Amino acid sequence: MRDNDGTETQDSITGELFFERSVSVVPIKEEDESPNTVCLEDLDLKGSSCRLFCLKHAEVTIMDCLKFLYQQKQNGIEYCNNKMDLALKVTDRIFVLDISYQNLLGYLTMQDLLVFPVECKITSLLRKFKVILQTRTSLKTALRTFCTLGTNFIPVADSEEVCRGSPFPRNNCLKRLEESQTNVSTRKPLSSFHSNSKPTYFKSSLYSLVLERFLWLLILLLLQSVSSVILDSFQELIEKHLVISLFLTMLIGTGGNAGSQSSAIVIRGLATGEIQHWNSFRALKRELFIALFIAASLSCVAFIRVVFTVHSSKDALTISIALFVLILWAVAVGTLTPLFLEYCGADPAHCASPILATATDVVGVFVTCIVATTIFHY
Repeated sequence: MRDNDGTETQDSITGELFFERSVSVVPIKEEDESPNTVCLEDLDLKGSSCRLFCLKHAEVTIMDCLKFLYQQKQNGIEYCNNKMDLALKVTDRIFVLDISYQNLLGYLTMQDLLVFPVECKITSLLRKFKVILQTRTSLKTALRTFCTLGTNFIPVADSEEVCRGSPFPRNNCLKRLEESQTNVSTRKPLSSFHSNSKPTYFKSSLYSLVLERFLWLLILLLLQSVSSVILDSFQELIEKHLVISLFLTMLIGTGGNAGSQSSAIVIRGLATGEIQHWNSFRALKRELFIALFIAASLSCVAFIRVVFTVHSSKDALTISIALFVLILWAVAVGTLTPLFLEYCGADPAHCASPILATATDVVGVFVTCIVATTIFHY
């Protein structure tokens, strides 16, 4: 059983406090490894503001937990979630600790306490965290992880990868990050932030900027010549059916625009950390699913436009089918190109758009000619 933030219910455990955790430890990105980076180990994690329910033994049941919550309520402490302030002393989740070693075993939700029988043992219902943070993880990486998972608390493991103490809250991460940036900026000059990073735009030499762009444009210029070869091969078809050349620019332009949208979204996701290698396939599936609806809608519009322009249903069918295929291709290329360039260590912002424009041009001409040949039986 899974809940919304990517956690799953721990298998039943009889008479034991501990269970083996299967988690993914968040790695440290290279750009965060600088002398000025503030990590979780630099912060006082003991001050994390979430209520912990400590297990004294493995026989604790849901009824015992409900009695404990009722007692807390009588003492003026409510287990509720304030939407205006996530840093409450008590939340809608109960994080369970082993009282002997202060190890974080897992957590329960209020729904668990209401759904399962009252005689069930707490240890058989614990939900485990799918992702944990390390104490050496930087605040920026931690914040990106919070945004990706959409959760408000993530446990923090020590050097032995054992979760001790209370989970780290998201809003504390935001507050500490703002404080650390303010404190560091008052002690260090701004230039020190970029000492170990790639030279900025104005600090880069003109020669390096020209060379970096020229090489890509030269390669793409040579690939662009493939379009001329394709047009020359289908010259007789194009001369007989002028509708191909009439709407060819519309096809290539629409495909390029669709691909540019996907490319911009993926590049922004890579920059913010929302899209990473482990969820890149999910991003591709999402973009292709969106492309299906866009391609179908624009193909219908293109069909109507061509019919009213040249008064030929065959010509309209040719253009609409070619547009449908081209949009799917452009979105796939626009999504995969930034991911591939990021994986290879290249800057997607420099190369994604030129590669996409060239690929859309070449494939657009080829697809249009192939579809026309099939429909017209030429």
